[in-house]
Amino acid sequence: MSQERYGIRRFALLNTAGYSLGLFPLENPLSVYGANNLGKSASINALQFPILARMSDMSFGKYSLEASRKFYFASDTSYILVEVALPHGPHVIGVAGRGPGGGFSHQFFAYAGELDLEHYQQNGTCLRQRELFKNLGQAGITAYELKPDELRRLLVGGHTSIPLDLTLIPLRSTSEQSLKTFRALFINLLHMREITAAKLKQLFLDAFEHSLRSGSVDYIAATEEAFRDVRRMEQDYQALVTAGPLIEALASGVAQREVLRGKLHRLSPLLDNLLGTWHDYADARKEELVIQAEHYRNEQDGLQNEQRGGTAELMRLEREISEIQRWLGELAVLKNRFALVENAKVLEEQLLAAKDAHDELAGALAQSRQFSSEDLDERLRDLEKRLKSVKQQLDHADNNSYSRLREEFSQADVDRLMRLFNGQLFSLPLGEKGIQAEGDDWVKAVEAVLDRFKGDTFAVPGLSIDLSHIEPPALQALADRAA
Repeated sequence: MSQERYGIRRFALLNTAGYSLGLFPLENPLSVYGANNLGKSASINALQFPILARMSDMSFGKYSLEASRKFYFASDTSYILVEVALPHGPHVIGVAGRGPGGGFSHQFFAYAGELDLEHYQQNGTCLRQRELFKNLGQAGITAYELKPDELRRLLVGGHTSIPLDLTLIPLRSTSEQSLKTFRALFINLLHMREITAAKLKQLFLDAFEHSLRSGSVDYIAATEEAFRDVRRMEQDYQALVTAGPLIEALASGVAQREVLRGKLHRLSPLLDNLLGTWHDYADARKEELVIQAEHYRNEQDGLQNEQRGGTAELMRLEREISEIQRWLGELAVLKNRFALVENAKVLEEQLLAAKDAHDELAGALAQSRQFSSEDLDERLRDLEKRLKSVKQQLDHADNNSYSRLREEFSQADVDRLMRLFNGQLFSLPLGEKGIQAEGDDWVKAVEAVLDRFKGDTFAVPGLSIDLSHIEPPALQALADRAA
C-alpha cells in the first residue's frame, strides 16, 4: 500500500508566460526539456507567485520585477494556478492578472476543491476573475481573494481571517527570519544556482528547526534517506539498461513464437488430417498385432506342451535306460557267479529246494500261531542247538570221533555206540522195550562212570573227551511233567 503524498499536485498556466495553456503534473518527478526560448525557465519561475506571494522575495534572473510582472500578467485573463494536496483535501491557489487596465498587477485567490479548467472558460473563451468567481459560485465553490501577507501566513500555517487551511510549508516558526530562509532555500532549489552542500544544509536547518544547530544533524544520513528512492530508481534503470539485450532477445523470441503460432495455426488442419490418418493406421496396426500376438501365444502354448511331453518321454526313456543298465549289471554279476554252472538243471533243482524250504517255513509260520510264545522260544532254542550241532559237525567233518570209530570198528559197532550215546537214551521208557534197572547195582555202575569226569572232561585209559561244547538234552520239561 503506497503512502499518501502531500504537496503541489498540478501546476497550470493560462494566457501567461507565452502559454495559452500549460499544464504540468507534479505528483511525480517531472523533467521539462526543449530548445532555447520556448518558455522552460519562464514556466518554472512562475511557481514563485503562488508560493512566495510577495514579488520582493522573488528572483527572475536578468529580468526586473516590473518587466516580469508585465510578462506574466499581460492580460486580465492571465492565470497562474496550482492544485495542492493537503491532509484535509485538495485546494487551489491562483494568481489572476489584471492586464494593462490594472497596471499589470495581480490578485491572489484560493478555494477548496480540485482544479477544473472548465471553470476558467466559457464558450472557448477564458474568463476574467470576476466572471470566474461567479462561475465557481454556481458550481458550489467559494473562492477567497488573498493579500500577499495572508497567503504567506496561510502557506506556513499561520492564522488569518480567511476560513481556509493552506498549510503547505509547515515551518516550526512563522517568524520573518524563517520565511526569509525558506525563500532563499526555495529560490536556490528553483533556479539551481549557488547550490552547495553546506549552504543547503544550513538553509534546511534554519527553515524547519528554529532551535536546531547544524552540528547535531547528520546531513549525509539525511541526504541518503532523502535520495534513497532516487538511487533505487537509478539502480532499477541501470538494471533495465543492462538487461536490454536480454529483453530484446526475449522480444525476438516472443516474435518468433508468434510466427510459429501463425504457421501452426495455418498448418493445423493438415496436421489434424495427418493425425487422424495416423490414428487410423495405428489402430488397424494395433489390432493386427494383437491378432498375431494371440496366434503366436497359442503356438507358444502348443510348443510348450510338446516340450513338456518330450521332456516326460525323455525322462521315461532315461528311467528305462537306467533300469536296463541296472539289469545288465545284475546280469554280469550273475554271469560271474554262475560261470562254472554248465547245466541250468542244477539251478532249477536248487530253486525247487528253496521253494520247498519256503513252503515249509510258511507252514511252520502258520502252525506257530497255534503255540504260545514260550513254546516258540523253546523250539527256537532247540533249533539253535541243532544249528550249532550241525555247524560243529561241519567244522569237524574231516577230523572227528565218528571217523576215528569207523577206522577202528565196524559200522554195526559204530551204530551201536551212537545209539548208546544218543540224546534219546534218556527218553527211553523203563522196562522191556527200554531201560531195565535191577536193584541198586545200576547206580553204582553210573557212579563208576561219573567218577571218570573231571569237570567237563571224561577220561578213561587211552581216551579223553571234552564235553564242554555239547549241550545236554532238554528233558527238564519231561521231568517236571512226571513230577
